[in-house]
Amino acid sequence: LEKGWPVWSGPYKLVKASPTEFVYDRRDDWWGAKIGFHDLPAPERVVFVEAGPDEKKAATLAADEVDGHPSLQIDTFLDVKAKNPNAIGWSENEPHAWIDPCPGMLGFNCQLAPWDDPEMRWAVAWALDHQKIADAGSGGFGTPSQYNFPAYPGLMAWLDENQDLLDQYDSTAYDPRKAKEIIESKGYTMGGSGFYEKGGERLTVDSLVKSQATVLPPLLVQMLNAVGIDAAPKALAHAQYYDNRSRGDFEIETTHVACGSVAEPFGELDNLHSRWIKPEGEIRSDNPWGWSNPAYDEIVNQIGNLPPNDPQEHELFRQALEIRLKELPILSLSQQKRIVPYTTKYWTNWPTEDNGYYHPPNWWMCFLIPIMNIKPA
Repeated sequence: LEKGWPVWSGPYKLVKASPTEFVYDRRDDWWGAKIGFHDLPAPERVVFVEAGPDEKKAATLAADEVDGHPSLQIDTFLDVKAKNPNAIGWSENEPHAWIDPCPGMLGFNCQLAPWDDPEMRWAVAWALDHQKIADAGSGGFGTPSQYNFPAYPGLMAWLDENQDLLDQYDSTAYDPRKAKEIIESKGYTMGGSGFYEKGGERLTVDSLVKSQATVLPPLLVQMLNAVGIDAAPKALAHAQYYDNRSRGDFEIETTHVACGSVAEPFGELDNLHSRWIKPEGEIRSDNPWGWSNPAYDEIVNQIGNLPPNDPQEHELFRQALEIRLKELPILSLSQQKRIVPYTTKYWTNWPTEDNGYYHPPNWWMCFLIPIMNIKPA
């Protein structure tokens, strides 16, 4: 710090960093203000602190002890809003939520039996009540997702023109009977324990989940158990969870997301290209599910060489979509309706649906945009 490090080009400099707190101070000599690019931002100091569990976050927001949080459960936020009229979400109307660009999903280790079989992956899809899952994660305001796209108009247009495929391969349909039929077609028989068996071995699955996730894991386990799959959550703390996931060290994984596209399909499609697959134990920056399909790879390669929204891209996307829906390497569960709360006690002009100059996330690097635009109350 005494040498002026780290080096910054923006209007703030880091003055403190610890495992629970980061502090940035405004650079009043910022070049951008000197040349008239932009006025100095109003906040003289920006402090990021460890948020803690939902109940702690709720208490600090209700008391105007913080100006914002990265998230709150929807029902928790509704309670805070009743206590503190300064608390705001993205929209004026309930549930006040913003749609995160990364829908909730479940991923299969496609290199591990029996989940290397697309039909077994479809058995899991039939076993899950997607509406119940969506509602559980959004305070009853759930929207199931047929594909791993956020419900943004630009992306929905791509799905709308392929609605026939989404109807033909509807992974949101809940049909436990079909799930059991598929499992039995693979040679499993129902054992006295209430779980399927084959060759004297029970059909089991460990679901990799984040230890702080308390709602979704037991719901998924209950639904899988109901169709004869002996499921159990493998709950790991934050760092270990991501290490296992990125190394493909799981059978199925959930409570995380697969981000990719916000305007057109390529980013999301590329997540599942086989070029990301690494040998067992090595970190994969994408496609931790180990799914490989040469025809799909070739389609993605072709799209990658086209300008966005090229007419040919629409034809190629349809081909890629059909492969993905048939094979179901990842299963989209629901739109992530996320509360990113702020309070207007001390600062105003936060981004909202009615003041949409930017999205609300404060964990993205471009949170600098709202910081440059908020005003003292």
